[in-house]
Amino acid sequence: FLRTYLHFVESITRGIGKFAMYLLFVMMGILFWSSITKFMHVPSMWTLEMAQFTLVAYYMLGALSQDIALSTGWSGTLIFGAFSGALLLSGLISRRGGRLIDKVGGRRVMMAGSLCAAAGLAVIGLFPHPVTYVAGWLLLGLAMRFATYDAAFASLTQIVGQDARRAISYLTLFGGLASTVFWPVSHYLALGIGWADTLLVYAALNLFVCLPIHWMVLHAARGERAAERVAETSTPHL
Repeated sequence: FLRTYLHFVESITRGIGKFAMYLLFVMMGILFWSSITKFMHVPSMWTLEMAQFTLVAYYMLGALSQDIALSTGWSGTLIFGAFSGALLLSGLISRRGGRLIDKVGGRRVMMAGSLCAAAGLAVIGLFPHPVTYVAGWLLLGLAMRFATYDAAFASLTQIVGQDARRAISYLTLFGGLASTVFWPVSHYLALGIGWADTLLVYAALNLFVCLPIHWMVLHAARGERAAERVAETSTPHL
């Protein structure tokens, strides 16, 4: 009975993983459609939402850590310590990141974040060595600050001012599904092509999906626009 139960649970898990992978392709199709509508000046938030959804793919470490440890022999201290270093770096540069967004605008900062994410993932995937592993995660630490929620929220505020509240809520809800989808996707990609090539796939997503999105849809997310919005919308609270 126990064996039958385990086989049943395994089949359910495999089915969920495959469904998540197919769902990813459907979302890419939605992204393509939304990108076209942006060029036609049809308002849509799907593009930035999809960029955030894909950018947080580097939270795949929970799914790939065992594969990395088995293939390289690295300790869990190194594997997760590098991730902790990325989080620490992201926190240390948070104020500078915010000032940079105010100065040059969210568009340039988030494009730089996409490049950092692609570079970090590529470095780890192409050169599996402890030194390059740590260096790659530090690049991902920059991407965490420049291309995820904080930068996206600031960019939305630069574009629509006080009306950004609803857009930020939608963006948060959509981005929260990233780990749900990318954990099983990362697992099955690693089974098929290995963890290193999986990271290269994610690097390509950041370079060829997220970077063009930030370039196309964040034209109005500029530093001087933010200053204008603050002057227009700020009111005293008694």
